[in-house]
Amino acid sequence: MAGPTRDGLPDGEEPLDDATVAARWAELTADLGELRVPSEDELSPSTAVPPEPLGARPAAAPGPRDYEPAPERADDDDPSSGIDGFVPPEPEPLTHADPALTLGWVATIGSLVVGLLLFVLDPSVPGWAMVVLAVALLGGVGLLLWRMPARPEDRGPGDGAVV
Repeated sequence: MAGPTRDGLPDGEEPLDDATVAARWAELTADLGELRVPSEDELSPSTAVPPEPLGARPAAAPGPRDYEPAPERADDDDPSSGIDGFVPPEPEPLTHADPALTLGWVATIGSLVVGLLLFVLDPSVPGWAMVVLAVALLGGVGLLLWRMPARPEDRGPGDGAVV
């Protein structure tokens, strides 16, 4: 097996003892020369030496997002043909909606919108109008709750998303 083993060393290499590590550390620090903290005069901006400009950098290697899209074909007139030949099915027309559910949504949302408009446009709305809007709101919410499925098996076939 090539590469590091469990103890982090490549195959066939012995662990280093403390004396060897200390000797290598001494070699590395000796190459650095004398390290000293610069004085305040050396750090002042008047004597500071401007940094040298960086040389030309090599171009970066291409990444995962550096790609060109495939050219469009002249024979592909329908842009909705999809990827890999997949064409989504036609949605069901809205005329097949359940009239009771439609009435519930219209009563719920409509009463909220009309009530908000009446309150903003004419704050002196008669009491009977507010009662009618409240009854419409409660009736719409009640109808939507009544039409909800009672058990999970009432929600349709399958036990998950239909793909």
